[in-house]
Amino acid sequence: RHPITEVTTPSLDAFQAFARGTEFFRRGQWLEAVPFLRRATELDPSFAMAFHQLGTAYGNAGERDLAIEYSRQAFARIDTVSERERLAIAVTYHMRATGDIVKAGEALQLFVQTFPRATIPRSWRGEYYMSLGQFEKAAAEYEELVRLDGRSRIGYMNLMWAYTTLGRFDDVRRVADTAHGLGLDMPDFHHILLDVALIQGVDADAAREIKWFEGRNDEHLSLGAQ
Repeated sequence: RHPITEVTTPSLDAFQAFARGTEFFRRGQWLEAVPFLRRATELDPSFAMAFHQLGTAYGNAGERDLAIEYSRQAFARIDTVSERERLAIAVTYHMRATGDIVKAGEALQLFVQTFPRATIPRSWRGEYYMSLGQFEKAAAEYEELVRLDGRSRIGYMNLMWAYTTLGRFDDVRRVADTAHGLGLDMPDFHHILLDVALIQGVDADAAREIKWFEGRNDEHLSLGAQ
């Protein structure tokens, strides 16, 4: 168990692969994270959090079936991990694989209560509220997340998505400006800003974001938005 990332594995090589994949993950480069996370599961087939993170990466990239499969793989190994890992795995398993919103909600409540200053429980509870259409509650979770960690790219991304669903487009831009002012960026920022520009019909803003994606391996985000 590593004291910083708090993951359980007896393999240093597996941990190093996991850490490399997680670094891509934190930058919003979901598919770039996949080979390293898959390698971690190969090096340590009991590495529950590597399966969990792999499922989350696939889920964020829109690969729902793979997200479900790897969430199940993580849950099958839940007896070998710490309490923090167990709660994270249980939440995603019930949100993705079983669709049991009651069990997911119970696990999330315990997760936040047990680790009130951790960002991951806030991230997942925000996603939980988003899935229920409770966008104001989701935004409040993400606001707390970025208060706890002012350099969380994923926190800013999720807050921008929540504000978009609420039609708070000026707040979307404000959050993006805050993140960029801190030197933080990720493809989803530009995807969201493109969505907002297209919704509002601001052609100059849309053209700028379309140009940003040109020639990149994630240009499909731009094409999908258009």
